[in-house]
Amino acid sequence: MQPLVPGLLAHYRRSASLWAFWHRMRQGARRLLDIGAGIGALVQQAAAAGLHAEGVELNPYAVEWARSAGIELHCSPFHRGLFEEPFDIVICNQVLEHLENPRELFAEAIAVIRPGGVLFVSVPFLPSPPTVAMRYPLSPDEPGSPFFDNDAHVTHFSHRGMLAMARDFGVAENPLLWRGATAYVFRVPS
Repeated sequence: MQPLVPGLLAHYRRSASLWAFWHRMRQGARRLLDIGAGIGALVQQAAAAGLHAEGVELNPYAVEWARSAGIELHCSPFHRGLFEEPFDIVICNQVLEHLENPRELFAEAIAVIRPGGVLFVSVPFLPSPPTVAMRYPLSPDEPGSPFFDNDAHVTHFSHRGMLAMARDFGVAENPLLWRGATAYVFRVPS
């Protein structure tokens, strides 16, 4: 396996922490998919734990690096036709905010999860209350602003908006398995 690049150590630590969370959450999982996998750190962690783990990434340089390290990534836009078997865990970490139509990817992600499997979704959320949120459009580069990357972040989410989208696709009616500051874990109905 290719040695870690020093600047990527923090990325690997975050991935290891996220994987530890998943390992506790979903005992018995066999297949994991990471949508927007970057250099494949989470895919690598899952594979090392014995899962069949794959990732999808648009950046050809990240995919080339990951493949040179033995990590299985597809260099392609994500769509359900890429995979024949369903996954137990699908991760969509910091991806939806980059899409003009995040609902399309959300629906495609749910479609590749086996019944009873889980979907992890993380996006930067608009802050609340509105008095706090209103200062950011006036100062988009202020620390903590969800608009700091507005050339790449084309869709902005609120907690209410995320839950409404999940409800539209039938995954929010189940008890939320986890709700963090910027992330949710939804169970796909059995």
